[in-house]
Formats: sequence, C-alpha cells, structure tokens
Amino acid sequence: MALLLDSSHVGRLNENASYLNEGKHVSKCSSPVNLFSRKLIQDSNLLTGLITWLQRPQISLCSLFPLNSLWALLPTKTLNVVSDMSRGVPGSGKPGITYDEQNAAREFANMACSSEDFPPQMVEDENFGRFLQTLNPQFKLSFKKVGTECMKVYKERKEETKKFLVNFDGRISLSMDILRHESGRWDTFNCEDYLCLYAHFIDENWKLKKWVLNFRSLWGSCESDDYIPEGDDGGMFKLLQDWGIENKISTFTRNDEDSDDSLVKCVKSHIQDKNLQLNGQLFRVHCLADMIKTMVEDVFEMIKDIIDKVRELYSFGRSLPLWYLTTSHLKGALQLWTMGEFSSEDVINSYNVPPPEEWKKVEGVCLIVDKIYEVLNVLFETKHLTSNIYLYHLDELREILTQFSTDSCEFVATLAKDMLKKFDKYWDDMFFLLAISAVLDPRFKMKYIDFVCSKVKGMEGNSQAAAVFVAMNKLFDEYEIRFPEKDKFISEPASDSDSDSDYDSEGEVPAAGNANYTFSVMKKYEEFLQLSDLPAKKTDLHCYLEQPVLPWSQDFDSLTWWSTAGAKYPTLSRMARDFLAIPVSVASSFEAFYTEARPADACVVCLKPELMNALVCSRSCNRSYQLNIISFDRLNRENWLQRLSLRLDSLIGPEDENEATPVLEVDVIQLQREHQTLVTDAQFHHWAVLDLNDRHQVAVLQNPVTVLQNPVAVLNGHQVLEDRHQVLVDRHQVLEDHHQVLEDRHHVLENRHQVLEDRNEEMADEHRCL
Repeated sequence: MALLLDSSHVGRLNENASYLNEGKHVSKCSSPVNLFSRKLIQDSNLLTGLITWLQRPQISLCSLFPLNSLWALLPTKTLNVVSDMSRGVPGSGKPGITYDEQNAAREFANMACSSEDFPPQMVEDENFGRFLQTLNPQFKLSFKKVGTECMKVYKERKEETKKFLVNFDGRISLSMDILRHESGRWDTFNCEDYLCLYAHFIDENWKLKKWVLNFRSLWGSCESDDYIPEGDDGGMFKLLQDWGIENKISTFTRNDEDSDDSLVKCVKSHIQDKNLQLNGQLFRVHCLADMIKTMVEDVFEMIKDIIDKVRELYSFGRSLPLWYLTTSHLKGALQLWTMGEFSSEDVINSYNVPPPEEWKKVEGVCLIVDKIYEVLNVLFETKHLTSNIYLYHLDELREILTQFSTDSCEFVATLAKDMLKKFDKYWDDMFFLLAISAVLDPRFKMKYIDFVCSKVKGMEGNSQAAAVFVAMNKLFDEYEIRFPEKDKFISEPASDSDSDSDYDSEGEVPAAGNANYTFSVMKKYEEFLQLSDLPAKKTDLHCYLEQPVLPWSQDFDSLTWWSTAGAKYPTLSRMARDFLAIPVSVASSFEAFYTEARPADACVVCLKPELMNALVCSRSCNRSYQLNIISFDRLNRENWLQRLSLRLDSLIGPEDENEATPVLEVDVIQLQREHQTLVTDAQFHHWAVLDLNDRHQVAVLQNPVTVLQNPVAVLNGHQVLEDRHQVLVDRHQVLEDHHQVLEDRHHVLENRHQVLEDRNEEMADEHRCL
C-alpha cells in the first residue's frame, strides 16, 4: 500500500496540541510522539504494522502514547488512512479490525484499575471518543459498562491479593489517613473526609509495599459491597478478618488530631488475643509528621498577630498548605524590611507595620522552623523510608532544639523550651520502637542506643538501654519459636559398650547375680558431660551484635543489606523485615509538611462508593510501593520567582530622583550575566533533548516494533529532560521580563537625571543674571 502525503502535514503535527483533560497545553518541543508521527506519515509499512498490531486484543493503545498528545499530533489525513485500514486494507486480503465491546471495556477497566491517569469517566469524554472512533468507527463504550468491568477486575485482584496476604509469613503494619475533598464555591462550599487504610510490609524480595485495604467516606454508605458497619472500631477488625490478616497485625499508625484513641484501643482489644508483640507495647505508633505539624503551628500561633500584620504588607499568595512555605513568605517579608521597604511614611501611614522587636520575633521563628525543615526534608526525601532511620533524625532535632533553648534571645529560648516539651513527650512514647528498629541497622546496633541513652537520660540511660536489650532478646525468642531453624543442634548419643571382662580395672567387682545391668543415671551423666564440653551455641542476635558496626553512610540502604545478610542471620532477618516496614509517619515526601488534611483524588471521590474503593485498592496493589520522591523544583518555583523579585527590587531600589544611576548600571550588568548563564544552561538542555530525540528516531527506524511494544522506557528519559528544559525556558522568560523592566526603569531614571541637569543649568543661568 502506498501512502503519499506532502510535507505540509509534518508541520501540522505540533499545531493545536492540547490536553484532553483540564485544557493543559503540551510543550511544542520535539517529543517521541512527534517523531513517531512523522515516521508514521513517511513510512507506509510502519503504518500498516501499527494497524496490524492494534488488532491484538491484549494491546491497549492508551498505554502507548499520552492521550493528551496523540489525538492532536496525528494529522487528519493520517487518521483517515488509519480509519480506512480499520475497515480493511483494499487488495491486501487482510480483514479489518473486529470490534468487541466486551474486550474493549475489559481492557479499559484494566487500565483504570492500574493507573490514576485513566479514570473511568474518560470514556465519556467527547474528544477521547472521537479519537477512538477515528481509529475504529465501530467504537462504542459506556461508562456503566466500564464501571461493571472495573468491579470484576477488582474482585479478581482482591482474591489474588488476599491469597498472597494469607500466605505471607511476616507481620503487617497498619496506617490510617484522613483525606479531604473540597468542592463548590464560597457560597456552596462542600467538604467531605475519606478514610484510607493502608497495609505496610516487606515481601520476600525485600521490597517495601504499601497497599490500600479500604477507602471510603467517613459517613459510610450501605450501597457499597465493601461497606463496613460502624461500631466501636468502625468495622476495622471485620475488615482485617475479610482480608485474612487479623493474626498478622503488629502496629497501627495514625495521627493525633483526635484527643482519644478509642478506635485504636478497640482494634487492639480485638487483636490482643492474637499474640501481639511485647504484649501490645508497640502497637500504637504516633505519626511523626503530625507531631511536627502541631509543634510548628503552635509556634506560628504565638506570633499570629504579627503574621497578620505581615500579610497586609506582603502577599503570601495562593500556595499549597505546607508549613515550610509560611516561613518562606515570612523570610521574604523580613528581607524587604531589612532593606527599608516598609520604612517610608506612606507605608507607615497606610499599614500597621510591625515594630523592630516584632520583626526580631519573626526572625527567631524562621531560624527555628528552618532548622527543623532541613532535617525533616532529608528524612522524608529518603528513597526507602524504613523505621530504622528515624531515631538519629529525631536525635538531630532534639540537639537543635536544645541549642536554641539556651539562646541569648529570651523569646527564641522560650519557644525552643516549649517545643522541647512536646518533642520529649513524643520521644518517650516512641523511643522503645525506634530504638529496636535502630538496633536492626548495622550502622548502629546497641552502640548507638547506649550513646543516645547516656546523652539524653544521663545516669538513667544505662537502665533504658538495658531495657531495649532485654526487649530485643524477648522478641528474638518469639521469632525463634515461630520460625524454628531446620538444622538445630542435636547431640550425638553416648556409645554404650558392654565388656565381657570380669575385671576391667583394679578394685572393680561385678555385681552379683546381674552383671549386665545398665545404670540409666550414669548414661544421662555421660550425655551431660558431652554437652557441657561443647561451646555454647550463639543465636543470630548475639552473632549480629558482636560484629563491629558498619561505617556511617547516609546513602546506606538497609533493605539491600538485609536481603544479602538473611542467609547469615535467618531468624533475625525475619524480625528485621517486620520492624523495618513499620510506618512512623502516615505521610511522606512533601505531603508530610501539610497543615491540613491531604487532598483526595477528585476523579475518584465523585464515583459510587463501591467503585471508588475498587479503584483505589486495585491501583495500590497493582504496583510496587515506592516513595513518591517529587521534585521540589515545582513546589519551590514560586519561592524562586519570589526570591528573584526581591533581588530585582533590591537592585532597582525606591523611586527617588536622587538615586545614583551608575549603581543601577552595574546591577543591570550583573543581572545580564546571570541571564546569560541561564540562557546557556537552557541551550545545553535543549541540545540534550534534541540528542535524545535523534536516538529515539534511530531506534524507531531500526526496530519500530520494539518501540511500539515498549515505548515507556523511551518516553521516561525524554520526559525528564523535556520537563527540565521547560522549567529553564520559563525561568529564562521571567528573567527577560524583569530585565526589560530594569531597562525601562533605567531609561526613566536617565530622563529624570537629564531633567535635573537642565534645571541646574537654568538655575545657573539665573544666578549669573542676578
């Protein structure tokens, strides 16, 4: 089949490229989709292969390319050819694509239950339907049918997941989070909370897992098949029984917003008979992120009136409810104050400007909160957030607060002392669990516990460290009972030889009447002698603790280390696998800094309760759990622009006729140099993107089938560079805008300067006349 298209269609590939969802725009930089579309136009064989490949029922076109790009990128004539081929290729003897609505609904349900990028509502989108009908005019799919298939997929996956959890031979930790969905306008504002129950564990391959067991509205709904009747424990224990894991629960993590722990206590009372570790002492885990949030908010509350004054002077704008952003805004206002921006009579007469002593309080708060953020940012950005790394981060926080508590500024010292009280309470509540987890870190073991206890508790530290050691031994004994070693030490039976000699030694006389009698007590005595002569067999725990600690490394991965050390410490490795999976914080990454309930997925909460729960649970169990390490460039972009504006304001200065122009000229040159540096950086990344595009195009030419079957690997690396390039382009544009403002301001100042010179000449002439 010949496909003849003129080159004008190539130029249309990047036209009108817009997202189907939310009206977002696709970057017009070259992308794998663009290059593939060009190749599709120029190579008829590749187009034929694409249509043939799309006939495979197990292939989903949506998994190949971003839906927000493909429709706009394919030219109309190409889509017409694809549509014609879907009806059959004339003269080729190949039949057209046979459309099966049931299989189509099933495939889309598999996608919806696997990724948040494909909500079931997408089938009702007009553009999406038009796109698929272009590929196959017989396409017809309803939301109801997709929803039904989603429930079938969920039930099948739930059975597989349940079977896995029932056969899982380790412990499972629970965590509960409350998500919130807000909708409507100010006059019709709606807010609903949703409960999300997670199961945390480490599988046999030492991969950290986080699966959703239940997602529902706190109000509940009897319409759902997974509805849990409300009770003292909210139906939590019945849910655990439904999953078959009621005997495997070790800990329960939740925040402390509620004053009582009735739900946790009730769940614990149900599980108490199921042999909780250390009689349930470790069951209740307090969320670290929630404790820090409360501590920081209390500090902000102490200067609430000052913050309100600062907000009048300095707009905080609209941003995510993250507490570290508050300090960022306060520092921006503080910098402007130090530059004298709020000292003019107009500002003082128009606004309630805080006095210097209040600005000093703001500075003290920013110092403390920034130090806390630096430590927690390192903690929550850790790739594998296991429980063994929390103790030394908390120890660092305690050291920081202790130093601030002796600060020369009385206000700062008072703040630090109040924060230390809340911190010490959390330390006492969580120390036992965190210490046991730290012992299972080969960099620490009992050495670090001895060090921390002596530093924090002083003379009482020895007894506290001894209690941790006793608990470790007790836990290890429990694991030895649960998982007995196959090759336990077995003593060889004592040899029993009977002598026929009448006198084997001097002074020994055979017993009269029964010379063959065997004394059982002597036989046991011989066995005792053999056992006592053997060295005592050491357990895994003792062998592990006797080995020297590993050198300190911040990049150390405990999961990788234990995966290789499991053969050497079989029982202790099982214990480590259970304890390292305990979530000490409900949230991680940037979500750990939220001051409000974290948002729920708007595309999910609008569905019926049973479908909502099915999607959330299926998606979490479908993929391996990895911490969502989100680049903070996106979140800090506003801060970067804010800092840039402050720097520009400091360069421009106040609009004063007496301002010295040469200083402004020097600053403009400095800004131009910075601008040129960013331009060079942007060009470098642009070349890197083009290089990756060329590599992709070569791969398409060499083996188009491989690229079709596995495009994700090609798209991922490209997308990273493309996003980075776009950020640099945006920053470049901002610098250009500000540079233009500086130039305009510079011209204004030059004009003012010229006016002043003219006036000076006029006054000189008048003076000479007089």
